[in-house]
Amino acid sequence: MDDETATVGCTLPNGLVIYGYTDHGEDNRAWPLFAGGRWTRTNKTAVLRGTNNPPGDLAPHAAQRRDGITQGVDKGLFDSWMAANADSALVTGGSVYDHEKRRLENIEHAEAAKAEQAERDAARVDPNAPPAPPAPHPEMPPAV
Repeated sequence: MDDETATVGCTLPNGLVIYGYTDHGEDNRAWPLFAGGRWTRTNKTAVLRGTNNPPGDLAPHAAQRRDGITQGVDKGLFDSWMAANADSALVTGGSVYDHEKRRLENIEHAEAAKAEQAERDAARVDPNAPPAPPAPHPEMPPAV
């Protein structure tokens, strides 16, 4: 039994019930379209919290947007739902997301912004440094 869990964020007001899916691969001839095609739904479900019922301890980006954070969602169920709904507006628009993945992306973004600011600070001109000599004009003859 797989005990891995995921922390899932949801920006929908009332949350969402997600179902697990089984992937039958690209060769879905054994699964006709009326039976679900490539993906068939399993009986595993999870209820995701919405923005109307967030937990008390929120991460900074979730607190700012008041996202509903659900801890302890079965990782296999969530990964299969994300894969089956990859083209859905809920996934592409970021309404349902892997909270840990987004938290790591925010940390990486903050570190990149900090490094970029350090580069800009290092490139600033020292006001006490003497001015650089002007570049010669290309059409003027050299001084003798």
